[in-house]
Amino acid sequence: MPEAWVAPKPSHPETCPNCGKLTWNWKWLQSRQWFECEHCGFSGKASSTPGFKRA
Repeated sequence: MPEAWVAPKPSHPETCPNCGKLTWNWKWLQSRQWFECEHCGFSGKASSTPGFKRA
């Protein structure tokens, strides 16, 4: 069962700011992304990720 904080599965994975692997366990909260990486156990937020580009 997914963690309670995880929103419905996003349409794409994001890169973990700690280990650099792709994770599906992330969500947007205002201008920040919250991560809970299943690979390295990182749990926290980032203001943006390397793959994120604003138009």
